[in-house]
Amino acid sequence: MSIPLLRLYQTLAANCNHMYRYDRSSKIFSKESISRKFNKAFSIIKSTIENESDDYLLNVNQTEYINHIANNYSFDIPVIQFEDVYADSFEDDIPAEYFSQRFDVQPGQTYRKEIIQ
Repeated sequence: MSIPLLRLYQTLAANCNHMYRYDRSSKIFSKESISRKFNKAFSIIKSTIENESDDYLLNVNQTEYINHIANNYSFDIPVIQFEDVYADSFEDDIPAEYFSQRFDVQPGQTYRKEIIQ
């Protein structure tokens, strides 16, 4: 691996690693963890860089190239619109089997509870 490529990896890794510090298991509106999503993007970035010629990497402006890669593979930050948050509720009969063992319920019985959705 050439020195410029190694430096580029190190720079990208340093910039990507700060994204992992929060909650690696975060799954906001997604079927996969945020760390898996970042790892996939990082793999694509790594592959893109590895497919560049050594001559190109030696002559390209490193700052501009990093900005180009970052712009192509960045994620939009989710925006939570708190003013649009709402929940509905209704009552329903819940079977005793759905309750934790800490509850004093009888097997085979149902219990009226509020359901929030």
